[in-house]
Amino acid sequence: MRDEANVIYEFAGRRLDPARRLLTHGGRPVALFPRCLDALLLLVERRGELLDKDFLLRSLWPDVVVDENSLAKVISDIRRTLGETRDSGCIETLPRRGYRFVAPVEVLHAADVAPVPGGTSKEGIRALAVLPLTFLNPEPGHEWLSLGLADALISRLGHLRHTLVRPTSSITRYAGTAVVPTQAGRELGVDAVITGSIRRAGSMVRVSVQLVSVAIDAVSWAEKFDAEVSSTLALEDSIAERVATALTLALARDAPPSVPRHRADADAHEHYIRARYLIAKRTRASLQEAIACLERAIAIDPRFALAHAGLSESWIQLGLRAAVSQSLRPREAMPKARAAAEKALALDDELSEAHATLGQVLVTYEWNRPAGMAELQRAIELNPNNQNAQHWYAMALGGLGRFDEALAQIQRALAIDPLAVIVNANVGYLLYRAGRIDEAVTKLRHTVAMEPGFVMTRYRLGLALEARGRYEEALAEFEAMQPSSADPLGLTGIARTRALMGQQAEARRLLDELHTIARTGYVPAATLADVHVALGEHDRAIDLLEQAVEERAIIVMWMSTERHWDPLRTHPKFPALLERVGLQD
Repeated sequence: MRDEANVIYEFAGRRLDPARRLLTHGGRPVALFPRCLDALLLLVERRGELLDKDFLLRSLWPDVVVDENSLAKVISDIRRTLGETRDSGCIETLPRRGYRFVAPVEVLHAADVAPVPGGTSKEGIRALAVLPLTFLNPEPGHEWLSLGLADALISRLGHLRHTLVRPTSSITRYAGTAVVPTQAGRELGVDAVITGSIRRAGSMVRVSVQLVSVAIDAVSWAEKFDAEVSSTLALEDSIAERVATALTLALARDAPPSVPRHRADADAHEHYIRARYLIAKRTRASLQEAIACLERAIAIDPRFALAHAGLSESWIQLGLRAAVSQSLRPREAMPKARAAAEKALALDDELSEAHATLGQVLVTYEWNRPAGMAELQRAIELNPNNQNAQHWYAMALGGLGRFDEALAQIQRALAIDPLAVIVNANVGYLLYRAGRIDEAVTKLRHTVAMEPGFVMTRYRLGLALEARGRYEEALAEFEAMQPSSADPLGLTGIARTRALMGQQAEARRLLDELHTIARTGYVPAATLADVHVALGEHDRAIDLLEQAVEERAIIVMWMSTERHWDPLRTHPKFPALLERVGLQD
């Protein structure tokens, strides 16, 4: 057994440092996949010996069953990195038997060798981002395609249990822009990024894909291939299958990517890819357009499970927007979300996305928390990188008042994408609901700085400041939301805070304005109840909470811990409301 702390192997102008897991050439670090590095170490340590294929397969993939092609790919990647061919170089192939390291090796004492910055963790790539692929000759109107293809690859890589894969929402900012991969990687907080380019020439495409190590600004893996494609689906399959399989085998410890149960119709798939691009924008208009795209996809191919799951997510996101701006009432959106999720699961019961959306509907709309949380846990089991599932499960725990568990769980969602504004905002929101107000204020101020235009963060910061009695600061946040008849949430915050400040005339004026808006648009009754509570009008507030339960408003899931409603807890009707939403003691 070697003493890793004391030896460095030198061969063919290169140095291999086992302790630091670092290969260098000419004093510069050379990027190499963890699996490839493990194989190279085995070969060098047992130089001159024939290492048979079975031994190498057992050593490199102790917990995963793979075939000899996987080993051949690893050896090929090592040879490419070393700049050699199959017939000449450091590694000899013995057909049908195995491999032998044949180059002369000098064993150096580490203390005698000047250190080189760099090195890789035994865990390999812990966090990975897929940047939008660049079309070198894009077609007019197809600007969505590069992001859609990245989304498809992200979905294929979601099964990686030991590598966090940043979600599509984190990379939308890079679509259509020239970006340095390592710079994007540092901004996203990942160890490596996948970047690539596509050039079309009639029915042929030339694809170039690279995995770039952020720490040492070097290419760990690269592949170019030509493919004849007749559709976006065929193009996606060509790229995603090759890249996902290669990365899975090289990153170690994970099973190969699953093959979709149903090969979608090419036209339907193109509508789906465009819809994923639109969902990532998360605006009311883009979500409505995404729904139209997905409905077209389903009309073409009714058995396209991913399209049904995407439709479910679109309805949920559109329903969640009702808390911020005039949008669909929960009863208009959530039943459609459930129907789409159930259809997706009927077609593919191992679709993480569909389990997640069904779970969200069951928790937030139907208040069937045990069934909903089981669905969310199943979604996480199927795809640990499903940020929606990780995030929604945390909020479900919070709705039950299990705040320590919720705050631990939401960190898992945040690990997938530390820059996700809504997840950061909900960390602050959970702190607020847990009574950790000062921590909530600090977290929410930081999140506002991340994206000042995201109104929900400002609203939640206003709530926390209001809870501390810092009313002027709370008003500033609610006013910064630029509330209007189309986006009335900020008005409810201003009216409530004015009432708490004793400015009842102004609070009633704003409340009258909100009731007028509610006659023609949707203003959640629960937010109106908040203002009436602040004015001391408890009976009217209870009536509005009963209306909120009938609406099945999202906020009702927090009824057991909502501080605005504390004065109502002794009201004779309040226990019945808790029972109706499944939160009775």
